[in-house]
Amino acid sequence: MAKWGEKSEQWIVNDLGKDGSNVNGWHWQEQNKLPWSKQRIDELVKGLSTQLDASIGSAEVDGVKDVTGEAYLTRRKKDKVFAVYDLNIVLHWSGQWVEDDKKVAGEITIKEFSSIDPDEYLYEVSVEKEEDAPTAAANLKLAVRGLEKEILSQLQKYVQELNSL
Repeated sequence: MAKWGEKSEQWIVNDLGKDGSNVNGWHWQEQNKLPWSKQRIDELVKGLSTQLDASIGSAEVDGVKDVTGEAYLTRRKKDKVFAVYDLNIVLHWSGQWVEDDKKVAGEITIKEFSSIDPDEYLYEVSVEKEEDAPTAAANLKLAVRGLEKEILSQLQKYVQELNSL
């Protein structure tokens, strides 16, 4: 072992650049993928719509309102890649109930969507100003709840894409 202030060749890491950079990707690297995640999730879920008869009503996902949490791509020695994410996703939806001729909007909240336990998430649907159109709100809320499988299918596409970056 070298004495304090002396350099010993055995302790110098040669694969680091002169500036200490991670040459050849040998050491751990983390890339923040939260901005990419927000954009990609928005692209995947925007336009998903309920399977209602058009004469009854319709509702669709307008896009992402907010994505919080973390999404990282971690690399070790260039070839070992791990996607780590723990997200809270808020989507905006809107619809119209023909019988009442009322427009309704709300949010879909997906909490704790994570790489640690992907099946343990919370899926909630809320309606803005529910008291203004109670029948339309109740019916469209139920219809939007039915989008859970489609939304999760799109989120699985997101996970596959994140893992392949």
